[in-house]
Amino acid sequence: MNHGRVSGVGHSLLFRRCCCFVVALLLLCRCFVVALLLLCCCFLFLSCFFLVALLLLSCCFLVAFLLLSCCFLVAFLLLCRCSVVVCRLPPEQANVFGFVEHQTWVVNVEMQRGGGKHIISGSVSGDIKFWDIRGHRTSSIKTIELHRSAMTALAVHEFAPIVASGSHNQFIKIMDTGGNLISMIRYHEGFLGQRIGPVSCLEFHPHRPVLAAGATDSIVAIYSSRGKA
Repeated sequence: MNHGRVSGVGHSLLFRRCCCFVVALLLLCRCFVVALLLLCCCFLFLSCFFLVALLLLSCCFLVAFLLLSCCFLVAFLLLCRCSVVVCRLPPEQANVFGFVEHQTWVVNVEMQRGGGKHIISGSVSGDIKFWDIRGHRTSSIKTIELHRSAMTALAVHEFAPIVASGSHNQFIKIMDTGGNLISMIRYHEGFLGQRIGPVSCLEFHPHRPVLAAGATDSIVAIYSSRGKA
């Protein structure tokens, strides 16, 4: 009987010890989990803090960069303006050429872009003069007497060797730069088209063979070598 009691007490103590060990292990795991959670929270807090600090620092650098860029731009513009003001020449020194062959009022002066080396000018008396700008010649290299009446408008195509001139006597002449007459326009469109008025302005299309003309009859006309599209 005593032996049975002793054995029962031993089993009871062993069970209690096992339960205490399991409880202690659970408490240890709980503490570990809580510590891990606290560590994660601290890491997240520090990450957010560093991220906010990094964003603020980046904004400060960006603002400083923009301010410095604006300062440099303003300084550069002021320097360029001062340079332009300082380098500006008086009119008597800035004048490179002077052409004085025309005897009447100059209607227009044109310079071709497409590799042209000539300045073309026309006066009211009807003469068109070509000037060479490559040298220091002050005399024209060619003169064309295109109108006997008063010339009121002159246009030169920027690339094609074409010159158009308008007269007070209600017609438009189109010629090449060699002086050869290509066409003459006297009337508006239509079989019974009215006579164009005294020509007041002419202008070529910058690339196409198209001419716009305005006259004192309040009509703007467009002419093309290809006709209507």
